[in-house]
Amino acid sequence: MTNIIYKSMRTVYKTIQRITGKKTRIGNFVLSVDPENSQPYIIKKFPDHGTALIRIANIVDTKYKNLSIIDVGANFGDTAAMLLTDNGNYNIYCIEGDVEAFKLLSRNFASNKQTHLYKVFLSDKNESLSINFDKNNGSLRLETGHNLNRNNDINFISLDSLIMDNPNVGRSKLLKIDTDGYDFRIMRGSYRFLQQIKPIIFFEYDNVYLDKTGERPTDIFKYLKSLGYSMLAFYDNYGRFLISTKTNEERILKQLDRYITNRKGTCPYYDVAAFHESDAEIADSFVANEENRS
Repeated sequence: MTNIIYKSMRTVYKTIQRITGKKTRIGNFVLSVDPENSQPYIIKKFPDHGTALIRIANIVDTKYKNLSIIDVGANFGDTAAMLLTDNGNYNIYCIEGDVEAFKLLSRNFASNKQTHLYKVFLSDKNESLSINFDKNNGSLRLETGHNLNRNNDINFISLDSLIMDNPNVGRSKLLKIDTDGYDFRIMRGSYRFLQQIKPIIFFEYDNVYLDKTGERPTDIFKYLKSLGYSMLAFYDNYGRFLISTKTNEERILKQLDRYITNRKGTCPYYDVAAFHESDAEIADSFVANEENRS
């Protein structure tokens, strides 16, 4: 009987957590978070995780004052919390399409004057699609491959379209994208923004997820090169700096891609920082600092 009561209480407790959101501290912020979300554990377990973006923001802010940042795939606001803990003057445009994640994001940051929240799914064009959701560890992944039970109708817009209606977003000099395979589509839908503003881009490179959305993963680097992006800095999934290279170093990029194919490497994906050639001095200084970190 005691065991039955315990299980019932645990079920009630989990239900309450799902409704109210578990609390976690990230920097100066105490945030509501999905109990299934692994991000708080990852941040505590791996101190380097997510910190490269903070260092990038710091060095970009030395050249471009009053820095604004676009956070695509903002989830419950962990990135915003880390950035604003480091510098409370950043303006952060948080973009999140998942209903449940956006509820938590709103609960955590709706009253914060430095954050601006947009509930929308981004892609390479404005269109409605019927797709499948795969939610795991508090992160939503959109599946667009063949032979799927597509049971969700989603309205997508491009970042360029969002910027047309919200011009302030388009003044951002740092773009972070973490969307489990949709990163390249979002970049293509940001063509005018990338061409005109030339922001530093920090994105997730997961060739398994990219392949599942119909992409040729290494084409990302050709696309960036065509827009004048030259320097790349790669990080493992724990946030440790791996290597810097150029967008024209196709052989190295193919080798890096091969290493994570089918998740056979010690890290399943990379985080990548991409710098436009007009910010070569920022890229050189940043990489030099990363090489000297312990």
